[in-house]
Amino acid sequence: MGYNITIKEENRICHVINNKQVFPELENHPEYTRKLRQILKIGLNNSMDHSHSEMIHIASTKWIQTLHSLNYELAVVWFEGTFPKSNEFEEELLKLHDGDWKDRRWLCAGHILNHENRGRYPYWHHQCIVINIEAYAEAGFPNLNKYLEKRPAFVASEENFHDDYTPYYLKPMPDSRPELVETRHRFLDALIPNSLKLGYEVLNLPQQVRDHKVCIYPEDDVEETLEWLLDDDFLMDKTPKESLEFGYNLPEDKMELYGLKNQQTQILYVTNTESIPKFDNTGVQFTHMMLPCAGLHQFWHLANHIETLENVTFYDFNPYAIKWTNIVINDWDPSTNFTEFYEANIDRVIGDGVISPDCCLYDRKLVASLIDSMGGPIEFADKINRIKRLQINFVQLDAVKQWHKFIDWSGEDHKLFIQLTNIWQYEINYLNTSGFTAQMNFIKLISELLEKHKEVYFTGNTPGGLHYTYQNAKLLTGIY
Repeated sequence: MGYNITIKEENRICHVINNKQVFPELENHPEYTRKLRQILKIGLNNSMDHSHSEMIHIASTKWIQTLHSLNYELAVVWFEGTFPKSNEFEEELLKLHDGDWKDRRWLCAGHILNHENRGRYPYWHHQCIVINIEAYAEAGFPNLNKYLEKRPAFVASEENFHDDYTPYYLKPMPDSRPELVETRHRFLDALIPNSLKLGYEVLNLPQQVRDHKVCIYPEDDVEETLEWLLDDDFLMDKTPKESLEFGYNLPEDKMELYGLKNQQTQILYVTNTESIPKFDNTGVQFTHMMLPCAGLHQFWHLANHIETLENVTFYDFNPYAIKWTNIVINDWDPSTNFTEFYEANIDRVIGDGVISPDCCLYDRKLVASLIDSMGGPIEFADKINRIKRLQINFVQLDAVKQWHKFIDWSGEDHKLFIQLTNIWQYEINYLNTSGFTAQMNFIKLISELLEKHKEVYFTGNTPGGLHYTYQNAKLLTGIY
């Protein structure tokens, strides 16, 4: 048995990625499953406030005992094809745990499918399953994945979330239901009869939790999905508009998956989503900085090294982002109001309709905070004007797939800083590469930059999700 736990600031919930493939339709397509698990891992790392873990041999119950010893209250076991939208999933789940579910004797919750009118015992639709760790400990840590010859009786709620087979709950009853057949034995399906046998309710996740996750129903439309999902160059010969329009013809549940594959032109970051950088204590006088065309924080990095910089390279795989950053550098007077400039000029970039105005991320408060962090309006304007006089290059490149081009643009013998932000935590980079290509390309990029330059520092995420700030690449022991 083996597992690792990524511990975050909040620690009431531990999300679990398991190694059991539950959909037989995907058994002959391991690369599909791998991509779905990678999306899930990125979603848990980027969007969730609570811990997550990758479990090996999860059929053993010792992992739940470990989580109990670490004082986790809930375990959420996720399956390929489902992933969270945001941390509101956790917030709503904890509201239930602390509120409506607090006085109920429940052990597990998920997506119950109850077809007893067809002679079938209830089972899960494998999206995610929540385990009440305290109740599990109270029950003595039994093996809840064990098949039961005598399946316990139950009563299902009269109300359903949809159709007539998704009850709000199953309550235990005396006796058994021998007439109901377990027609399948997928991972953790036995959790339902075992919980009922021990006298615990089994709950269906309510809508306020369901609204904050995505299920792409991977068991449906498998062959059709594989045609575009596993083609790493599927979008290469398409214009941005053609790429966008292809997604309109897909089944609704696959649109979300395709949107991640076509992430390149989905969003324009006018301002950043992360907080303003707080320190640069390397003591290194950088001569070249390579920065993505995303937001305004790049100016903070550049301003701190304005005296020694010889070159600046703005790069991105999004042509709209490059165009917007070029406009900001060349056309904006930093002594004037940025919001007014943004509103007057953004149509120059998104006028073709590929990127919706709603997908241009802009936070005017963040602009004000950035100006304050750089010394106030007058000092800020002076620093930006000095930056504008530097040798600045703009290049469209995909840092993951075109790492060699990134290296070519880095020059030679520099004290180099590269801002990678969360590029290696973008789902697109794993949906448009095969196997471990994205991870290996990170190693190749850093390794060859170290060979060409005096110093290499970076800010951003590794493929494993660990975030570094002004990290000396020579000191890295690995990528995770």
